[in-house]
Amino acid sequence: MLRIALFTQRALPLTTDVFTAFAGEVPDRQEDRPKEGVRRQIGIIDGAELRANITPIMVDFVLTPPPLTAEAALGDLASFSTGELKAELAKFERKTLAWLPKWEVATTRVSLIIQARAAASSKEAAYEILQNNLSSVRVRPKEMEDLFFRVNWKAKTSIIPEGYYNLLNSWTGVKFLTTAQSAPGGPEVALLERHFAQVEMDINTPAERADPLPRDRLGTIYSELFRLAVKVAEAGEGP
Repeated sequence: MLRIALFTQRALPLTTDVFTAFAGEVPDRQEDRPKEGVRRQIGIIDGAELRANITPIMVDFVLTPPPLTAEAALGDLASFSTGELKAELAKFERKTLAWLPKWEVATTRVSLIIQARAAASSKEAAYEILQNNLSSVRVRPKEMEDLFFRVNWKAKTSIIPEGYYNLLNSWTGVKFLTTAQSAPGGPEVALLERHFAQVEMDINTPAERADPLPRDRLGTIYSELFRLAVKVAEAGEGP
C-alpha cells in the first residue's frame, strides 16, 4: 500500500475531481457524503486500485492491490501486491510530482505512508528478515514471537524551517491463514498458512506547523520523503 496525504487549511468543495487530476483518467466509481464533507473516488490504474479521498481536513491518494479473489488466496498471493517496493515507489513518485504543480490549496502538512511485506517460508524465516533490517533491536528468530517494534528517527532537512521530517518505522511479523468450511455452519479447516515480514512507514512533516508549506517546495519535500522511503527499503531501520 502506498499513500500520500495532504492536510489542508480549508475544506475542498465536494465537486472537486482530484482523481482525474492525479491519475489522468476518470474514476470508475464515486461516492459523495455531503453531510460529512467526504468524497471518495475509485479506479483501477496500471492493475492497482487507486482511491482518492476528500475530507474536511485533508486529501489523500491510496494505491493498493485489487481485491483478493478466492483463487488468489489459494495461490502465492502475488496478486496481493502492487509489485516490488522500490519500483512501485518510483512510479508513485512520478505521478505525485506530475500532479503537485496542479495543486493550489494551502497545505500545512504532508505525509508519505507505506505498508510493505516480504514473503517468508516460515515464522522463523520472517524473523530472520526482521533481524536483517532492525539495528535497534536484537531479534532472535528461533525464540521470538509477537514482535512489534516502532521508532521515529527524525531525518534532517533544510527544505522546511523545522529542520526535520518524522521518519516513523513499524516492523512486525504477520501470518495469513486461508481457511474453508466443509459445510455451512461446519468447522473451519486451515488450507494454507503464509508468513511475511512487514514494515509500515509514515514519513511526514511536523504536525505542529500552523502556516502553509511553501507551495513551490511541495515537490522537493515529496522527493525527499520518497528518498527516505527508498533508504529504509534498502538499508532497513535506522537514522
